[in-house]
Amino acid sequence: MTTQLTVNPVEDGAREAKKVVVSWRASASSLLDACVRIHEVTTAYRDNEAELNKFIDGLVEGGVLTPNEGAKGIKSPQLSKLRTIGERAPMLRDAELGTRLTSDYSTMYQLCVLDKQMSARLTDEKQRLEKLKSVVANAPEISRNFFASETKKEKAKSQRLSQKRSKASSLDSKIVADLDSDAALTTLAGVIDSEEKFDLVLMTPNEKVLRQFAEDYAEDIFETCFPIHSAFADEGETAAIVVVPASWLSVVIDRLLPECGFNRQSTHVLLLKKPSGPDITDDLVIVVAHRGCDADFGALSKPLWEDESESRGRVDPTAIADTLFPDLKRRLHVFAEEETEGWCSLIGKAAWVIQA
Repeated sequence: MTTQLTVNPVEDGAREAKKVVVSWRASASSLLDACVRIHEVTTAYRDNEAELNKFIDGLVEGGVLTPNEGAKGIKSPQLSKLRTIGERAPMLRDAELGTRLTSDYSTMYQLCVLDKQMSARLTDEKQRLEKLKSVVANAPEISRNFFASETKKEKAKSQRLSQKRSKASSLDSKIVADLDSDAALTTLAGVIDSEEKFDLVLMTPNEKVLRQFAEDYAEDIFETCFPIHSAFADEGETAAIVVVPASWLSVVIDRLLPECGFNRQSTHVLLLKKPSGPDITDDLVIVVAHRGCDADFGALSKPLWEDESESRGRVDPTAIADTLFPDLKRRLHVFAEEETEGWCSLIGKAAWVIQA
């Protein structure tokens, strides 16, 4: 949120400009402060042309705006960009974003443009912020060109979504047709409608489900047919555990976990069964992601499979969840084959939200 200015609409235009100049580009934080003031002052002076012009003239004199931009007044493209940054300052001040930003307004503005473009596809602001954090965390460089490239990619995604939204029902039907038809006592739609929130989610997708996540169209329709992020608690400690063959790791890390709001930095991969040789492509792995809490990997003092009999050859992922996150008690099992004791279980197609 921004603070309310005490601006005298007939006297303070020049003085407010000096306040902006003082903090201009001293640091990323001070640049944000300057842009917030620009946004608030121009809003306060929207009906006072004389004071608005004094304010803009002061920005030109202080080197914030070029003379050519200043001559355009409130219609200045550069001024419009600075106002946008000021308006979006709460998002830019997020700890995980702000620490990587520099005092370059063009880079900040392009990140705002990326956020706006994402909003066409992701309406949930908290989920969108997590996506932005993931983009920034994995950025090879923090620059206007990088964010412009990401904006172009996001625009292409939005265009594909627009083209395919009319086909969403048939695509949803295709997903369901490929899944087991086991009856479930609970559905994802029911969980979301109940507003019940979980802090630990276990996902055990079969190959047919994983193939759906690997399809090009899947990301475009997941916001409606697999809004799993809505089942997570908005704040506090949360974790996700996914059990898949090693060959599907990229799908889990690049597609499935981001839908849950987790990025690569919070991800760990463990072998779930004893490898039979150097090739582990088909061996099961457990992917662990967490936010706001630590996984107790120290409790796994020896290879997981040594805790199980050789005849079984594998371990129960719910037991691993108990070991890694003993304090997370609100538990959801997605893509379960049967009811899991102690967990709210989504079996078969109950894990999808099917559009009518």
